[in-house]
Amino acid sequence: MSCGAALLTLCIALRHFGAEVEVTTMPDERDSAFLARVGVVGWTPVPDSKDDDLFAAFTARHTTRTAYEQIPVPADVVARM
Repeated sequence: MSCGAALLTLCIALRHFGAEVEVTTMPDERDSAFLARVGVVGWTPVPDSKDDDLFAAFTARHTTRTAYEQIPVPADVVARM
């Protein structure tokens, strides 16, 4: 999982359980490995439901370590990327 995906997952989970989240990215310019500071700045009795579908998908997602098929990407698709 990429760092960005991990950060987003954490924030979605915290908000699902009612946390009000504050994120500061790259909080220490002297330490480029310090991606973000995540703080819980409050709690709400009625969590925001906008991320409910994403939160529900956490348990359904999975990683596969199988090899990719060796199918070339069509030139027109590459051009649009």
